[in-house]
Amino acid sequence: MNKRLYVSDLDGTLLCEDRTISPQSKHILNQAMEQGCLFTVATARSIATVAPMVEGLALRVPLILLNGACSYDVQHRWYTSCCPISQEALCTAIGVLQDQEIQGFLFALESEILVVRYEELKSRASHLFYQERQNLTKYKRFVQTRDLLSDAQRYPAIYFSMCDDYEILKPAYDALSQIEGISCVFYRDVYYGYYYLEFFSSDAGKANAVQTLRKQCGANEVIVFGDNTNDFSMFGIADRKYAVANAIDGLKAIADGVIGSNEEDGVATFIQGDMADF
Repeated sequence: MNKRLYVSDLDGTLLCEDRTISPQSKHILNQAMEQGCLFTVATARSIATVAPMVEGLALRVPLILLNGACSYDVQHRWYTSCCPISQEALCTAIGVLQDQEIQGFLFALESEILVVRYEELKSRASHLFYQERQNLTKYKRFVQTRDLLSDAQRYPAIYFSMCDDYEILKPAYDALSQIEGISCVFYRDVYYGYYYLEFFSSDAGKANAVQTLRKQCGANEVIVFGDNTNDFSMFGIADRKYAVANAIDGLKAIADGVIGSNEEDGVATFIQGDMADF
């Protein structure tokens, strides 16, 4: 029997422009999962913002969070995996950022709570990032610190995120991409237009996380859905990959097909049709 694992990105792919999963998509996906469909999401978001978004979905497969830096079991409410950044690579990367006077957010998992440390909120984008997330204290808390480099040497970090204009972050992306032990993603925010630059262990990433889930689920086929540059890695390892109609051109170019947009229940509708082939 062909056992398929479906993995969808969230923002710009499964989520509508209002940052929700439509009732129609939830209905279709729940029906599919009742019939044995293996479905989950892979996102740059943390569980703090994802949990309310996936409420009402009967998810049985762990979520892939922070671009693959960790996975989370929604049913049992615990992290099933976590991939820390090596301290040497992390300190080197923070040194690069300090040289370029770029501030960011350092994520560490401490007793099932994601602690996000930062020094300053210098850019408009970082202010917005903080304001939208600061009250999500059930899963995450923000801590202002005087010395992020010192904290990096004390806490097992799993993720680092920056948000600013393209021109500010592009030189940092070029420099960070040369550091052994970390992987970087650099992509445009689909809501506000500024850019995210994020890095994590080279042993993490969406591709590696999807491969791990494939083994855990015993799936012999993986089908993925995406819209942005941080989906390239999982497109590279999937058996089939589909870009939503609103995806960037580069992702459409390597996709096996283009499906309906995030406003048209594209992912859920595709899975519903694909399940008919079982």
